[in-house]
Amino acid sequence: ILQTIGKWLKVNGEAIYGSKVWRQFGEGPTKVTEGQFSDGSETEFTKEDIRFTVKGSYLYATVLKWPEDGQLAIKSLGEKDASKLPLFHGIIKNVSTLGFDSEVKWSRTSEALEIKAEDIKSDYPVVLKVKMD
Repeated sequence: ILQTIGKWLKVNGEAIYGSKVWRQFGEGPTKVTEGQFSDGSETEFTKEDIRFTVKGSYLYATVLKWPEDGQLAIKSLGEKDASKLPLFHGIIKNVSTLGFDSEVKWSRTSEALEIKAEDIKSDYPVVLKVKMD
């Protein structure tokens, strides 16, 4: 397990080392069981389970279970109208992934940042690198 974590950190470490938690730690429906009797239980994440960190002009969105079809929506990065005070007020310049050369197609709607990257296949969390202005 430790070697697998080490390999993942070599690729995705910039989203971890020296970063800070964003305005909210993440989004998604899955609740992680905590406490001393939960060590043996595995949590099944979904493509909606995303964790956020920020460093400099980049926001990192770690998708805990990459969808097989390569399509997902990050609701916290939607534009929403001003009366709803969205969490994210910046301008998104670009979206890429750490560790994959595949092109990431993206669009920002009022509801979410829509991501399409069908070429990416992974059994491990995938980090999206969002360039902000």
